[in-house]
Amino acid sequence: AGELWIGTNGGGVNHMSKVRKSYTVYAHNPKDPQSLPAGKITAILEDHAGNLWVGAYNGGIARYDEKTGRFIRYVNDPDNPRSLAGNIINYMYEDSRNSLWVLSNSGLSRYNQVTDDFDNIYANANNPNGLADSIVYCMLEDEKSNLWIGTYTAGLEYYDRSTGRFTHFTSDPGNPETVSDNLIYHLLYDARGRLWVATNNGLNRYENGRFYRYFHDPDNLKSISGNTIRTLFLDSSG
Repeated sequence: AGELWIGTNGGGVNHMSKVRKSYTVYAHNPKDPQSLPAGKITAILEDHAGNLWVGAYNGGIARYDEKTGRFIRYVNDPDNPRSLAGNIINYMYEDSRNSLWVLSNSGLSRYNQVTDDFDNIYANANNPNGLADSIVYCMLEDEKSNLWIGTYTAGLEYYDRSTGRFTHFTSDPGNPETVSDNLIYHLLYDARGRLWVATNNGLNRYENGRFYRYFHDPDNLKSISGNTIRTLFLDSSG
């Protein structure tokens, strides 16, 4: 408690400790392979064991070792299929099974704690049941431990972990019951268990097998104020 980690665009990671009453800046040092990765910080996550993970744009991810104050980096190695899928990191997510997922511009990577490497899922245009887009932006687990995944160009994906298959939910301009746009930025469940989807063109609610769309209407002061929805937050009232 009382620990604040701040990711910056070019200034590394800043750590503000209320307990220690300290402020520390962790920056990339090109001469030190155990320093923070270079690039804009795009994701920060603390896992179930208290490990801090940092994702960078074109810098892969790194795990902070609090005992040594050093960073253990993970990057893509084209010669190693179990290395990180890609170095442009968009999001990190830990599911109920304590699995860390890394979402990048090159697919999905699930961290294997035993082998200290990654199980990767790549987009495959020849597989109708595979991941539809290599660029993945967000993830959310449902009550069945399956995963919703937002993509850059292919809409919303639903990953059934028992079968390994993806179900695709894409936008159809002629069908108002489909998701309003194929660029998905964020996902959230409300207190009633309804899935909300933030897109590049409208807000969506998924319920009873269909999507309900919400757009800005200049003639309606109670409509949302804009159609590009980047993030969602659930307050204490649900």
